[in-house]
Amino acid sequence: MMTMVQRLYTRQFKTIMLSSIVLLTILAIHNRFVVDDAFISFRYSQNLAGGKGLVWNEGELVEGYTNFLWTLLMTIPFFLGIDPVIFSWAAGISISVLTLWLTFRLASLILGSRHWGLLATVLLGTNYSFSAFATSGLETQLQARLFVACAYVACDLLRQGIKDDRVLLLLSLLIALVLLTRLDSGIFVAITGMFVLFHIRRREWSGRLRKAATLIVPAAFIIGAWLLWKLSYYHDILPNTFHAKAASLSTFGLKFYPSFLLTYWLLPFFFLGLAYLYRLIRSASLPQFYLLAAMTAWAMYVALVGDFMEFRMLVPILSFMFIFLAWLIRESTGTTALRAGMAVVVVLGSLAHSYSFNGYFETVFKGRYFVSDSVSDLSADITERRFADIGKTLGELFEYNQEVTIATGPAGAIPFHAGLRTVDMHGLNDLHVNQTGCFRPYYPVAGHKQIATLSHLQEQNVNLVLGGFPDRLRPHAGGGPYTLADLPNLSVEAPPGARIIEVPLDEGTVIAVLYLNGKAFIDGAIASHGLRTYAMEDQPGGSGQQIAQDRQMAQD
Repeated sequence: MMTMVQRLYTRQFKTIMLSSIVLLTILAIHNRFVVDDAFISFRYSQNLAGGKGLVWNEGELVEGYTNFLWTLLMTIPFFLGIDPVIFSWAAGISISVLTLWLTFRLASLILGSRHWGLLATVLLGTNYSFSAFATSGLETQLQARLFVACAYVACDLLRQGIKDDRVLLLLSLLIALVLLTRLDSGIFVAITGMFVLFHIRRREWSGRLRKAATLIVPAAFIIGAWLLWKLSYYHDILPNTFHAKAASLSTFGLKFYPSFLLTYWLLPFFFLGLAYLYRLIRSASLPQFYLLAAMTAWAMYVALVGDFMEFRMLVPILSFMFIFLAWLIRESTGTTALRAGMAVVVVLGSLAHSYSFNGYFETVFKGRYFVSDSVSDLSADITERRFADIGKTLGELFEYNQEVTIATGPAGAIPFHAGLRTVDMHGLNDLHVNQTGCFRPYYPVAGHKQIATLSHLQEQNVNLVLGGFPDRLRPHAGGGPYTLADLPNLSVEAPPGARIIEVPLDEGTVIAVLYLNGKAFIDGAIASHGLRTYAMEDQPGGSGQQIAQDRQMAQD
């Protein structure tokens, strides 16, 4: 019976492979969501498509994005007049299909078997983090696809030798694309270049120089031209987000791994892998050793920088991780039933993770600490905290008037839908908050430790302040009085005479907004729409009390 099944499987392998990719694609569509940060790129893309330049606010040159190629790609829906979220989902799903196919090709090459290549592909496609971030509106899937493409070409070169210089040219162009997608991909690129150049050195001098130039020059020309443009346009090579995060590196990355292994039921495989690590290193071919080195280098980088989104930064190397996991399943046992059982455990672990992960990890001893926001929590910014609705309401109330300036911590859906000049209170899209902002060392998220001060908001002529995380919706019942505690993460003191405006999102819900700098146009909008306003109470201790509450929450 088993022999008949194996023969049928072998004869129908292509059909099974294509059916698997189709089912995994349906799973990714089912898990679709959009994260608030995606709207940062959308805002830059919209301004570029509208002829305002690649800017956050018109006339202000700041690079608040880290995904140049993805941001350029996202200009397409604005030129076509379609929803950028829908377009980003379609692009992400299409790219994820290519990632799965290339993972199959790479795994088949590394493992020497298309059957084990299929297993690695299925384990990858059923992983919840990979599947969910096939959409999200971010560049994550594009970076993952380019990692796998570079790795496949590099491994093929390392295995077969460099028979055609055009393959080196292809690898050079892929390297340029992955760097244009995210500049921190340079870590992966450095490992790739080192291994390929090491392989080239075995040839005669003339051949070495020609092949090395074929690999290096095209990528260096493209990336060099891009960096020179950035220097002339933004007056800096590194994005402003780098400066914001470098000043407040977190230790989340170290917490990623125990959480990842436990919530995905992979901890036993981790210890099993340690037991087989010596065998892997001793018997590894050059392509396998390269892939292991590239995966390790990126994993160390993630441990250094961390992230607040559920394992997003691990997605680019998940293909490599599941290729080695498939190798481990094959090498650790020769029993078909046991191998199948191990694979099932991995798939069930992903299913359990999708239902149970809540962004926190219970320590062995006591207490809880923040690891990252879960996909469901990230999605809630749009669906439950209604950031998009807040932005749309503000834009409509104030007629998208560019003389009205708002300030908010979430710099995605609110500014994008509001269409108003916006000060990013965390400084990712602001050149000055990193130097003048209030630094909160107890705040757990790197890049969000700084928050704008009152003096900076006044210098920027901010009219309406929503706070660092405006998610406290209230019933529409004249909910005053208000204090600064009603504007979460607002590290400022309200000036004398400041008021709170209740902005209605619908017939039953309002959000509180601090009216900081008066403007006749805003006063007219308040009067014409009948908005309720309230004098501030508890002004002297409001922000200090909120900071103390935030500190206690971070410690808890």
